[in-house]
Amino acid sequence: MSHFKPANLKRGEGNAGRRPLNTPPAVAPRIPKMPKGLSKAARGEWRRIAPLLDGVGLLSELDGAALGDYCLCLVRLAEAESDITTRGLLVDGDRGKVKNPSVQLSRQYRAAVMKWCELFGLAPGPRSRMNVEPPPIEDELERILALPREPRVVQSS
Repeated sequence: MSHFKPANLKRGEGNAGRRPLNTPPAVAPRIPKMPKGLSKAARGEWRRIAPLLDGVGLLSELDGAALGDYCLCLVRLAEAESDITTRGLLVDGDRGKVKNPSVQLSRQYRAAVMKWCELFGLAPGPRSRMNVEPPPIEDELERILALPREPRVVQSS
């Protein structure tokens, strides 16, 4: 994965470098279509996390593959950890005990999951650096209730 950070994320974090930011194409925030081929567990993670990310305006229709990869990596990390729990850190090999291959897989999937967490703002550190504006209020009543109220002046007679 690259170290590229989207302009809206840099803007949300405050653009510490003070360099001019690119203007990304305007894409409507919405939950993208779930990629085909995700396992049942990965689809479950998608259904859990997509509404949460959409609720804070961090998803667009272009994010389907990235979110799908996050879900897949998270499930594979759980599978590797389950194998380590079941078989242990060392397993029998041709020449005696060797490191369980799932240990390396776990390390790689954990790194990938953490990178996706950073890009999607799913970890406390990256999320605390974000300054994302809430999505616009679509319900008319909610919009009216969110308007600032002017203080009432009580006149005494």
